[in-house]
Amino acid sequence: MIIVLLLLISQTNALYSKKLYRTRGFTAIDIDLQKYDDLNQGSTTINIILENNSFSTVPFLAYCNTKNQQIIKSIVSSPEAIKKQIESNKKLCVFDNNALLYSQRVQQIVLSDQINDENEWAFNKFSIYKLNQKQISIYVYSSDDSQYTIIIKGSQKGECYNQCNNYGLCMSNQILFCQCNEGYLDSTCQLQSTVVNAPSLVHLEMKEQSYKNILTIPLKATLASLEIEVNTNARIKTYLGCQHDKDFIPFYESNSFYQTEISTGTLKFSKDDIQYCLDNTNKIESTLGFRMENYVILLLVNDQTYKTQVSLKLYIDSNQDNNSGLEIYYILAGALGALIIALLIIICVIYFQRKTRRINNGAQNNLNLRSFSVKGNTNRSLRQDYIPVELYEQIIQEYPGLVEISDCQICLVEFQKQDLVKLTYCLHLFHSTCIDEWRKRNHTCPFCREDLTKQKCIQQKQEEQIYQLGVISGDAMQIDEQKLAEFQRREQRLRHLQQTSSPDSANAIQQKENTPSPFLKGDVITQQLCIQSGK
Repeated sequence: MIIVLLLLISQTNALYSKKLYRTRGFTAIDIDLQKYDDLNQGSTTINIILENNSFSTVPFLAYCNTKNQQIIKSIVSSPEAIKKQIESNKKLCVFDNNALLYSQRVQQIVLSDQINDENEWAFNKFSIYKLNQKQISIYVYSSDDSQYTIIIKGSQKGECYNQCNNYGLCMSNQILFCQCNEGYLDSTCQLQSTVVNAPSLVHLEMKEQSYKNILTIPLKATLASLEIEVNTNARIKTYLGCQHDKDFIPFYESNSFYQTEISTGTLKFSKDDIQYCLDNTNKIESTLGFRMENYVILLLVNDQTYKTQVSLKLYIDSNQDNNSGLEIYYILAGALGALIIALLIIICVIYFQRKTRRINNGAQNNLNLRSFSVKGNTNRSLRQDYIPVELYEQIIQEYPGLVEISDCQICLVEFQKQDLVKLTYCLHLFHSTCIDEWRKRNHTCPFCREDLTKQKCIQQKQEEQIYQLGVISGDAMQIDEQKLAEFQRREQRLRHLQQTSSPDSANAIQQKENTPSPFLKGDVITQQLCIQSGK
């Protein structure tokens, strides 16, 4: 079992060579991959790693696609020539761009024969280049005496193309790229940066002598534009661009990104710039088959001989063109929904109030009807009241025109068939309890303000008897027997209603039978009608 584990470990590491070198100037190192048996079977992906052991100088690692030593020396001859070659985007000689430009200790170049002409441009952005042959040469340039180690190893299934630093990981069973932790950039997770989310306010202190500070600003699909307000106590240089726009991150004296020298002002990254970043990242994702984070890179450089305080205020403009219509729709829908709910609540409150009033009025009517005959002057009997109590159903049968009055004008509750009502002589209809309560305080009709006193009522009854019981023929008044019979039936019905509603109905009946109708006996108008009839 131990032997098997050792074999697996040795196969996974796939370390082919590790050798110490010392260089000053230009050096070519030949590598023959054919002598490694496992590289002759299937696909080949190798990592060429330069680990710098010197602190005073930085050697540059290069892989060139040409054998012309004169051309190679003209490119790999100075830092300025190498930077020019990187920005030209020509692939005669390739480098670990970001590690070289930011003087990182470890430089890596990955060669793979899995790269084709269609996806080569995407792999190149991560310092991964096409392997065309098994016999290759790498080149190292150092302006001063430097010591370094060259490591050649293979990437197996389950490993990253590059050697991940700062705890970067590959989270797949395929050969993929390093997934860096927050605050680290590049294909090898070596470059340290500060993550700034917009909108926000950031304060920085930059050291003197070309001190560099990298900020990464995450991009979102809803972001329409980005503005960065800069306020410093000295002029600084800024470089702004997409993370994956070039094969390298913006660097000091770069010509491939938005450059500004500023102390106080605003840096703008327009909607078109952001959309270009998003489209470019989506294109890389579809080509390489894995998801990447989207960032805007801001490089700050202080060339002053003293420290500089920097204040950055980030503004964002959300993509309102696509969402404004939906927001207005949601606002209108919410307002309409709230209005409907409010109307339903009001309707329910009114309904229950009216229902409660109807129940209370019915109970009060029954209570009043039972207590009319036993209460004193404050609650008279129906017979003693000069405005009689009647059932709504019966009075509507007698006066069909009153059906248009469906609500009591005092409580505004709709009349029911069995409600006790009173009809004033001005022909306005009210609940019995409602008009009684009204008359305790007022002596006029609630609707038309007509007089409701007893004197007015007697006068109205006299006129009503004349017109109800007789007809005028010339100057004489004659009694209409049919109207008289109808009036008597009405009196009997009212008397019966009073008797049944009284608590001592037996005594009331005997008493009421012996009591003549105030409309037919002892009435001056009745005597006048009789005299006129005799004549």
